[in-house]
Amino acid sequence: VAHKEIECFERKWQHGAQFPKEGGPVKFPADHPVTKKFGDSVKITYLPEFNLERTESRPDWDTDPPKFVPFTRRTLIPGEWVCIEVKQQSGILLADKPMTTGLQGQFRGIHAVVDTKGVLAYFGDFHGSLYAAKKYKKDPSGGFDLIEDISHLESDADISAAKNRLVRLIKPYFQDCLMQEKAAEFGRAFNRVENLPVRKVEILRACVIEEGWDQEIPQLFLVEQFLDDNSPFRKFNNNDFVPGQQAVQNTPNMFSLFSYFHSEGQLLVCDIQGKKYKFTDPQFHSSERESAEDDDYDEGELRDWLHSDGGMEMMKRVLIGLHEQQALHGLCNRVWPDKMAEFSKQVQEWKKDPDFQEQLERWAKEARMYQSYFSNLNPVLDAGIGTFEDTEEQHFDAMMSKAING
Repeated sequence: VAHKEIECFERKWQHGAQFPKEGGPVKFPADHPVTKKFGDSVKITYLPEFNLERTESRPDWDTDPPKFVPFTRRTLIPGEWVCIEVKQQSGILLADKPMTTGLQGQFRGIHAVVDTKGVLAYFGDFHGSLYAAKKYKKDPSGGFDLIEDISHLESDADISAAKNRLVRLIKPYFQDCLMQEKAAEFGRAFNRVENLPVRKVEILRACVIEEGWDQEIPQLFLVEQFLDDNSPFRKFNNNDFVPGQQAVQNTPNMFSLFSYFHSEGQLLVCDIQGKKYKFTDPQFHSSERESAEDDDYDEGELRDWLHSDGGMEMMKRVLIGLHEQQALHGLCNRVWPDKMAEFSKQVQEWKKDPDFQEQLERWAKEARMYQSYFSNLNPVLDAGIGTFEDTEEQHFDAMMSKAING
């Protein structure tokens, strides 16, 4: 509901609610819609400082052989949150198994959710009854597979490691939620641009749900509205350099460039994907670090709502690709002529750097491979549920094979 760097969306039910300054149960007047609609069937708690506690295990080296003993890990979640506890009879139906669909990604699977009684729609201020619940199947930082079924593991070390990995993968769900909230903030600002020469956009907001609070392993999901129309799901741009003239439509690239202008060069929203003008799963690059590998910083200096950040190096790569989209120049010059002139000047300054020019040549070589990748990737993500398999990995493997073989 709040973050120092994010203009969070205010949901209708928040109007008239009483949030205790120090945290605790949210109170509603007797005539408030929440009171009338739900009575005491929901419990709503305001968390100005949100700490999650989970039990992990570690070896006790004072014993022979070492035994694994439990300890409590405390994780501070950035921002201010509201926790809404609902009963099992609330009508939120969550599929046990992930969908086999082209909409799933490399790191997360998608579980179908049906909000039969409108509880999720009401408190999230969403629309419709169908939702997508995204659950990590790989650790986004390490890339290793997450093992939820630990019944086949034999050694205490393997069991402890599997449990710890799952327990530690809590904060990214909330950071993903905040990241989409920040992107939605940019989306609202983009839509307010006067004489905007392209269509307005909608960036999907999200919430985090947890089921089975009494279970040893946390069951968290990032939930957003399901894009259930019949238009194809497309990846419009990337979080890396994209060759010129590969745009399927101009709006996503213009929105990405707008985020750079609007944040005064501090942030860039990229990896735009979705259906028509509804976008989801955005990624951010920030100018606060040089690259994704840069670890020369104090923890407090980084944006706490980002768990992945390609830094200035990746930001430049995306911006150079956007600059090569000639259609963008005509569109952006209509509304941001001064910013576009400054942007073009900045790109020319980058190109004067011999090291950067060398990088550009490497990117141009990669771009020739990406032409095949993007031309194949964009049309294949089908809208159907359970009727199409994501072929992104096959296209990537084919691209890399082409590069290795000359």
